[in-house]
Formats: sequence, structure tokens, C-alpha cells
Amino acid sequence: MRTSYNEVPLNEGEPVGVDFSDMNQLQKVKFSAEDVLRKENAFSPAKTLSGRAVFAKALERYPDLGVPENTFLVSLSTLVKDPTSGINCPGRKKGYYFSRAAEKLEKEIEAFEETETPAEQRRKEEEKLLYPILLNWLLGQRYRAAITATGRSHGWWGNPDITGINSYDAFGNLSLDIITIEVKPSMDGWRQWIFEAVSHRRFANRSYFSFAHPAELIPKLPPQLRYYAELYRIGVLVVAVDNRLFSDLETGRQSQPLPDEDVDIIELYSAPYSPVQPNYQKQFLESLKIKSSIEIARWGEGIDQ
Repeated sequence: MRTSYNEVPLNEGEPVGVDFSDMNQLQKVKFSAEDVLRKENAFSPAKTLSGRAVFAKALERYPDLGVPENTFLVSLSTLVKDPTSGINCPGRKKGYYFSRAAEKLEKEIEAFEETETPAEQRRKEEEKLLYPILLNWLLGQRYRAAITATGRSHGWWGNPDITGINSYDAFGNLSLDIITIEVKPSMDGWRQWIFEAVSHRRFANRSYFSFAHPAELIPKLPPQLRYYAELYRIGVLVVAVDNRLFSDLETGRQSQPLPDEDVDIIELYSAPYSPVQPNYQKQFLESLKIKSSIEIARWGEGIDQ
């Protein structure tokens, strides 16, 4: 889904007013650089702009951009490899241009991401019925937590259904523990859906795959589930319910979130802690509109320690 940047055109040649407050630095570079390349008709390898020229024109057009030149230039190189970016480069030190083919690819990706079958829409509605019980489970683990399923601010398969954050201040150094839960209404098709949880490991220290399942059939869960969990270093949470409630969930008769007293959360396999690159965590936190340690302490819901 394309982000709306609330562009307010002024007179020709004057700076353009844009609200950059909800964008991280890579998004700012993508937006401003693509705009500059379009305005300069740089649409082919025969007509390119140097990185420094793109930066200068971007700063002239958007004085409030707030991206240092070196960061801007590094981001341009990153965006050349991004399939959702129209920015392209014919070769090292040969400048940048806006690719019409890349723009078409971006639109095709967006169309694919936004197209949902009725079955997928129903599955997502069923998933939402599990969110509150799993949010409460995270809160019980002493994480600050929130439902983060809406939007695509971190790319395809980039928005966990539920996120928890813990922060620790050790001798002046802030340490983060980010945990995510990817939720499905049942284990049908689990070999495909489990990779949504795997994709979150680029920014999450712990990632869980979760699904509803009849309590009496948990011993019959396939052993391959454990192999996948161990191989990809993720955890598995089972929302255990009785047969009647599971049937109501599957058939759409259940329209309210699952009540705590009728559900058990079983941590079938624990999610091992994995260190991740700080820049990926920073990008993810910015997508949650968290930009400081103070905002972490106020984000989402939490239980007093």
C-alpha cells in the first residue's frame, strides 16, 4: 500500500511543503529522489543525475527533508536494489535515473499486495478474534505490547500481527528485546504461513508463529512443525480451545474475540533469542512511530512491574 505524504504544491520553482514526520530516512530519500528525477526528466541511462546533484535538488525542493548528505547518498545505493523503488543506476559513478520499468513493477507489487480473495478476507477476520488473547499473553510476559497488524509500513510480510518490546538500560546503553507474533486461525497451510514469522526475524529478537487448534488434538500435531521451528529459530504458540469453539471459529459462527477463560495459550516451542542488526530494529521502531527511549516506555500497553 502506497504511503500518503500529504504533498502541498506551491508556486512553480518554489519549495514543496511535505509532512515528513511519519517517514523514516530511507522513505524520505525514496520520496524526494524519485520526485527530483521525474522533475528533471531523468528517465534513462542516457540522462542521469549524480548522487550529489540529486541531494542538492532534493534539499532545494524540500528544505525540511532532514537527511544528511552522506546518509542520502548511501540510501540512494540501497534503493537501487529495492524492487519497490523506481530509482536505478546504470553503473558505478554513472549517476541515477528514474526507471519506468521499475515504476511498473512497483505498481504490480502494490496491486498484488492489495488484492485479497474472499477467503483471505475471512481468514483475516478470524485472525483478529485471536489478537486480544495473544496480546494479553505478551503482557503477561512483561512486554509492552500492541496489535500491529494494520498497514504495510514495513513492506510485504513486514507487519507482525502483535509486537512486544522490552528495553533495558545497562550502564547507559539501551538494549532492546523485540518479540513478534504472527497469528493464523488454524494450522491449515502452516508450511506457507510460518514464513511470515520467519521474515520478522530480521528485526525481531524473538518471533512466534501462532494458531488456534483443538486442545485434544495437540498431541497429534505433526513433528515437522518442530523441525521448522528449530531450523528457522522461531517459537510456536498454540491457542488451545475446545472442539465447539474451534468449529465456531472455522465456520465463522464466532464473531467475538475468544474469551480468556475458554482458552489456553500453550508455548509449544520457545522462541530463542537472536541478536539482530540495530539498523533493522531502528527502521521497525520508526514504522511504529517510536523515535526515542522515552517513547518506548510509553508505547502500547504494559503491566506495572
